[in-house]
Amino acid sequence: MEQAVEALEGLHKRLAARRDLRRRSKVALALTSGTARFFQAANAAAVLSVAFVPFIQRFYTQSAARQLLFVIIATWPLLGALYMESEMGRLKEQVV
Repeated sequence: MEQAVEALEGLHKRLAARRDLRRRSKVALALTSGTARFFQAANAAAVLSVAFVPFIQRFYTQSAARQLLFVIIATWPLLGALYMESEMGRLKEQVV
């Protein structure tokens, strides 16, 4: 009987630790996801500024090289954010 009680107490401790880890993981993933969304919004604002601010627009439309630079600058953070979102989704499935 005593061994069964000890085993149940050990199981209870492991379950409590797992719940705590799950809770902390959810908070960390939410914070990381929020950060990624913030950077996505900042990237969108930068792209929109090129569309609506004339001197920035002129800079990027003066040559094909600058247009390519704009595409690279606009695409790089987007691809990074998409990768982060997919990895966080995968991790969230493992944790939850």
